[in-house]
Amino acid sequence: MKNYIFDLQKHLQQLKTDGQKEDFVNRYEAFVQPLTGIREFSDFPFYEPFLAKMITVPYVIPEEFADHYDWELLFRLICATRATAVVFEWNRDKALPELQISIPSETEEIPKAKRVDKVSELMSFQVLRLFEIYTEELMNNELLCMEDPIGDNGLGERNERMLKKNRELVLQIKKTQLIENLLI
Repeated sequence: MKNYIFDLQKHLQQLKTDGQKEDFVNRYEAFVQPLTGIREFSDFPFYEPFLAKMITVPYVIPEEFADHYDWELLFRLICATRATAVVFEWNRDKALPELQISIPSETEEIPKAKRVDKVSELMSFQVLRLFEIYTEELMNNELLCMEDPIGDNGLGERNERMLKKNRELVLQIKKTQLIENLLI
């Protein structure tokens, strides 16, 4: 396994020591699984039935830290979250899609306010924060599902919708790539 800036084990350990997340961690460990048993994303219960099914494509990333993050995993996480909308524009110079993500601003007082960022223009600390946020969101979804013994809180349907959106995005990217290649 490659050594990336986002270290899942380190992040999970930080969650355990974060007083503000203590209740979340305790509930997660009681209803889902102990965090100490998670070494990589494939150890999460949501990985195989959901995250692993996300289709990935190469996209424009920040060149200065191209080897510092698992960009394929980030693409999966972006597509798996409800909090982020993703669109793309074609970057002719690089012959790759330029992902634009709309994320709620942590500093906005109006909850509906969104900020649009190109993934390729993000700073390293912003990419790291995305990994943290998306990991916690998926863990929270899994927890909500396990806490409700009767249903899955609509998680199965939501996951199917997210997988469908992922397939549609990748299809749109591949169609654009085909058209761009014909124009060259």
